[in-house]
Amino acid sequence: MKDQKTDVNNHLRAIGLYYRFASRPDLSALASNLREQRISSARKPFELKNFKGVNKKHVILLEREGIRNADQMLELGKTPASR
Repeated sequence: MKDQKTDVNNHLRAIGLYYRFASRPDLSALASNLREQRISSARKPFELKNFKGVNKKHVILLEREGIRNADQMLELGKTPASR
């Protein structure tokens, strides 16, 4: 049996696509935003050590600074001052 969360996410995607087809971008965006909120709350950040081809020494240096995943790295790289 399908996971209920997956089922709801699939329905929200279908609703968003239907409204895009029906030329209702406002309702399509609403369904897409609801789906994204549900997905992002359950999504686990990608750990830097799992990136292929990245030097392990660089990962260790970043971990020492408290940066362990891609979300943290992207957040800290948003502004020139935080880089």
